[in-house]
Amino acid sequence: MRTLKQNLTALCFIILCIAVGIPKAKAQDETKMPGLKFLLSGDAYMGLKYQKNSITGAQQFTFTNMGVNPVFLWKLNEKMIFEGEVEFQNRNPHPTGYAVGEGLEVELEYCNFGYIINDYMILRAGTFFSTMGIFEDWHHQRITNKMVSRPLGIGAQSGLGIESGTDLGFNLRGAIPCGSAKMNYSIDITSGPRLLFEENAEEGSHAGQLQWEGITDNNMNKAIGGRIGFLPLSNSSLEIGVSGQTSKVGDDDGTGKSTAFNKYNNIGATYFGADLCYNKDIEAIKGSIVFRSQYAGRNVDKVDYALTDTTTYTFDNKVSAWFAQLSYRPTQVSNKVLRRFELAGRYGALDNPKGAKWGVDKTQLAIALDYWIAWNAVIKVSYEQDVNHPDVGSSTNAPTRYLLSMAMGF
Repeated sequence: MRTLKQNLTALCFIILCIAVGIPKAKAQDETKMPGLKFLLSGDAYMGLKYQKNSITGAQQFTFTNMGVNPVFLWKLNEKMIFEGEVEFQNRNPHPTGYAVGEGLEVELEYCNFGYIINDYMILRAGTFFSTMGIFEDWHHQRITNKMVSRPLGIGAQSGLGIESGTDLGFNLRGAIPCGSAKMNYSIDITSGPRLLFEENAEEGSHAGQLQWEGITDNNMNKAIGGRIGFLPLSNSSLEIGVSGQTSKVGDDDGTGKSTAFNKYNNIGATYFGADLCYNKDIEAIKGSIVFRSQYAGRNVDKVDYALTDTTTYTFDNKVSAWFAQLSYRPTQVSNKVLRRFELAGRYGALDNPKGAKWGVDKTQLAIALDYWIAWNAVIKVSYEQDVNHPDVGSSTNAPTRYLLSMAMGF
């Protein structure tokens, strides 16, 4: 009994200390940082996929993409802010087929500090979503993306693609009023991509592709790019944007001179993009429509790529992609259940370089039916059909996919 009394006395003492200490510590924190504010946001999701190859008859039916993305937002004062996102998801097989293990996969999506210079300008430092086009920066989240999947070639594509998912560096962005119209802008100075020079099927890399999201830069140059968006209508229902980027993508030993081991240091890449977004409530159709479209094109200087240890090959390294998407939601009908549905369709294309050892030209048709449980919770069912267009021979269908996705923001 004596030991029990001592334990109870110690427990009561600890509780008393916590009860007295918390208000005191809180008061001290408010004195030191009176403007500090914190918000936890993000989303959770899961998916289900069924696909069948009409030629071989091969089928797949599996759960996919289960995870949660917490977003941490801090406001230090009226000028300083911080934002960061971490993704926790199930580990999937590598796209090439070889296993990378099972279990939990943790990835830092983005992390940056922001300084509000004035009402029209904010400077960010760290990693941030790519500002090339509108999809990756504004519409790739599972709540804002009305489709289940990403468009062909647009946005992050497993670290290899026309555009980056996130960039590392400095970003200056803001908005400028132009009478009844508006304009927004974004200017980036980032590490940029790096060019792959050798074939490596085991790692899923191929000569001529660009690798994004590198932490350590491979040369002394930095990528410079940005986007300008113009909203000509007073209700901001229409936005037209253009974006571009120029960068050096070859390896550089820091000397700035080409050598036998460093002959690709001046190889450059240029990117150009255009986008359009239109939102409108139309009384005649008892609902609202959203139209989104984006084009992305990339050109890399000509290079002799290593096919084997002794042979090389080259090709015109130009790639482009585009998509157009239209969605309709009957927001003005009297039936409450019907108002929760949204129908969306997307058509897009990806044109890969002729003569490259990776990829063929593709087109894709996708149709989705979304059911909005709440403004931040949705269930999506989608049909997708890719069509491959090889350099030689007739077009062939890739596997037909039926996708189910559930997402909830918080």
